[in-house]
Amino acid sequence: MFDQWNLSRWFKPVALMFFLLALFAAYSVAPHPDAEVNAYILQARAFLRGQLDIPHYVHDAAVYKGQYYVIHPPFPAALLTPFVAIGGPLDAEIVFLSLTLALISLWLFWRIFRRLGCEPVLCGWLCAAFFLGTGYWFATGFCEGVWYFAHVVAATCLIGAIHETLGGRGWLAGLLLGCAFLSRQLSLYAGIFLVAAIWCNARFSGPKRIKVLQVAGLAAGFAVCFVLYLYFNWVRFDHVLDTGYDYLNLSSFLKVRVERFGQFNWAYIPYNFTHLFLQGFNLEYQGADLMQLKGMNRFGTSITFASPFVFFAFRAREKPLFLTGAWLAIGATLIHQLFYYNNGFLQYNTHRFTLDFLPIIMVLIALGARKAKPNTWLKAAILYAVLLNGLALFGVPALKWLQNDVLSQYIRIG
Repeated sequence: MFDQWNLSRWFKPVALMFFLLALFAAYSVAPHPDAEVNAYILQARAFLRGQLDIPHYVHDAAVYKGQYYVIHPPFPAALLTPFVAIGGPLDAEIVFLSLTLALISLWLFWRIFRRLGCEPVLCGWLCAAFFLGTGYWFATGFCEGVWYFAHVVAATCLIGAIHETLGGRGWLAGLLLGCAFLSRQLSLYAGIFLVAAIWCNARFSGPKRIKVLQVAGLAAGFAVCFVLYLYFNWVRFDHVLDTGYDYLNLSSFLKVRVERFGQFNWAYIPYNFTHLFLQGFNLEYQGADLMQLKGMNRFGTSITFASPFVFFAFRAREKPLFLTGAWLAIGATLIHQLFYYNNGFLQYNTHRFTLDFLPIIMVLIALGARKAKPNTWLKAAILYAVLLNGLALFGVPALKWLQNDVLSQYIRIG
């Protein structure tokens, strides 16, 4: 029935309205931090003053030579700068920009899937998979948080880079990859896939020098952003490779981890592997009798149980170089994450670091699904992921409210 409706002329406007409502609904139930302590807002204000340091300490700020610096890469703050300069409610500005970026990403992904040879019905399913069946829905809902806004921005830029690579504009793909890198450093590894995609692009089937020029354009576009980041680090911390993470005031278990093992260590692999591939949908209870619903596990749900459709990427059939570049980019990102001291918490029903490579995964899924009709199992996995995300974002808070505010009047739990 959904597939038939997908072919209707009303599908796109209705689906677009549902898409916006779904994202805004997630935002409406998410906790809203004070915009005045949003590190990107403070960084944007600093840019407007011609400074790089922020006026006071906020969470995840680096303390260096008595000054406070935002450790996160600067592109999200640069995007917010014009809005901060105009003035107005800061939380509304972040939400407006996040929804705009989500719409741009949706449009770009639709075009990518169509270029890969997917029919409109399949394009609709794949868009639902990424935007509502992964941590992207969670990230847009929590967009007022620094970490999540960074992922929304980085995902848009990376999707744009893939779109431009398939479209034959290497230099623009390089710039967009650079902007993704200036939002989330792990986007760097996606460059492996972009190079392979350019080399395999049928648009450049002529002399080899055309491919070389496109790859050079990709490298040049990325190099502009990379050099800016090196300069940004040097001005703040007196070294081009110093990102400020060593000057964080960590607390709790993260402080213990870094003091014992440093920021990167093989000792983190079992914990990170478990949460990346094995952790299920987990509710936490509290109280003396452990019967009062506290909420969901703050460390997330593995990609295996939250978004199982990603494993359909193994069905992809394409030129060996194209597939090798994709899996190398994904593998390098995963290895980096497995050695890292933090798995991305705070997060519900997602492993949000997977957004660093999920756009590439979606390309592989599209390649595997475009000729494998009717894709019943893929659609079932996507539907499951969307419904589970909806349960995590709306069902669990509703159940918590029902227990704490309604049933508590008749029965004592906790």
